[in-house]
Amino acid sequence: MQITLENMSKAQLIDHANKLQKTADVLQEKLARKDELIAQLQRMLHGQKSERFELPKNQLPLPFEPDPAHKAQQAEVHEQKISYVRTKTARPNHKGRLKLPDHLPVEEVEIYPEGDLSEMVCIGKEVTEELDLKPAYLFIRRYIRYKYADKSAEANPIHIGELPERVIEKGIPGAGLLASILIDKYADHLPLYRQVQRLRRQGVDIARSTIEGWTRQGLEKLTILYDHLVAETKSQGYLQVDETRIKVLESNKKGAAHQGWYWVYYAPINGSVLFEYQPTRKRAGPEKMLDGFRGYLQTDGFTAYKRLGATPGITPLGCWAHARRKFDKALTNDAARAGYVLTQLQQLYAVERMAQTNQLTPAERKKLRLEQSLPVINELGKWIPQEYKKVQPRSAIGRALAYCINQWDQLCEYLMDGHLEIDNNPVENVIRPVALGRKNYLFAGSHEAAQRAAMIYSLLAICKKHQVDPYKWLRHTLQNISTTRYNEVTSLYPQNFKATCSS
Repeated sequence: MQITLENMSKAQLIDHANKLQKTADVLQEKLARKDELIAQLQRMLHGQKSERFELPKNQLPLPFEPDPAHKAQQAEVHEQKISYVRTKTARPNHKGRLKLPDHLPVEEVEIYPEGDLSEMVCIGKEVTEELDLKPAYLFIRRYIRYKYADKSAEANPIHIGELPERVIEKGIPGAGLLASILIDKYADHLPLYRQVQRLRRQGVDIARSTIEGWTRQGLEKLTILYDHLVAETKSQGYLQVDETRIKVLESNKKGAAHQGWYWVYYAPINGSVLFEYQPTRKRAGPEKMLDGFRGYLQTDGFTAYKRLGATPGITPLGCWAHARRKFDKALTNDAARAGYVLTQLQQLYAVERMAQTNQLTPAERKKLRLEQSLPVINELGKWIPQEYKKVQPRSAIGRALAYCINQWDQLCEYLMDGHLEIDNNPVENVIRPVALGRKNYLFAGSHEAAQRAAMIYSLLAICKKHQVDPYKWLRHTLQNISTTRYNEVTSLYPQNFKATCSS
């Protein structure tokens, strides 16, 4: 039976008031969270997409109640306007049209004045260049092998010229056509059905299922190269790891696609990249791949990496870019605190740009970081725990501060070695082409197809890192991989192909 307020005792009234206050606090927190989400959505729709941060021009000093010893210093920092706009080098005076590349073939068209020129003397010429294009064309390569019989032999043995190694045994496509199909799909993200339409415009009618079969067989030829890449990835001493989703048609639910994952491993020192497909996002995938790995492992705060970081011989590294994004999202929740942290992080990234611009050695970069970045990090290390006590843990600023507290040792580890990067952005840049591909061909046809795509994604990413023409490399590889010795197959890596071409 419910007691009315008039019949409650003083103790009951106090207890009822406390319960109402707790309910009000919970509702207030939920309302604040919804307001925060609305502000984030509005910013996603109408705000800037860049992660660059600039303080408001008329922002007042931040009310953080610093210790008296640091009050003057912090006031100076807070009043300082920090602009996160990269300075552009001054362009020299424009001297006309840029010179066209020297390696392109030149087709010369000589034009003489009209009329009788017999009584005239040529006193010079003017040269005008234009860049033109001939669309790719198909041609038939017909191998004609002549047969000879030995007249002197009793059994008349027949001799015939040896057929060159075929990319697909008894198949129609040559290395150039197959390389073009694979590059168009996995580098330029052109789905196979559009390639079929393009071939039909050229009068070549090939079934889509046929081209799908060529694609599968072409990717399977790269398996041996990919297996070597897996072994070499485990031997690296510094890896960055991230993951991205991929839809796969195979699913237990009718009419639904399975949510698969690409785990990406990038070695910043030598520029090698490895994509591996896993049906789930569970930690078993990277644990199996990194079995036996020893060295630095740089990741974000995803829980699957926590156990990996605790493995003996592995030193976990954090990602300041992920921390910065959390404070960027918290601007709508607590602009003062989030803005302060972002200004401090700008100083850390200014040091990294300085090291990159001056092309410092790893030893010099470590020294620069200890001189300029370490004081900033030490100040943040004192400030963040103090401010975390003053905010709601479940708010955006609370989650951002908690992320830094939980990841603090990993975030600071990059200071210890000049070879290490401040964030995980290099491996994220490797993943971006996959996101673009998802918008075009939407899904992989099976788990096996997703893994085959992982192989070509790995090798094309290495091409990009080492500035290798992917078409020329892939055509060369498809032509030679079947005849290359097992212990020499690494000579077909994109970076080694570039060295071979330049020598």
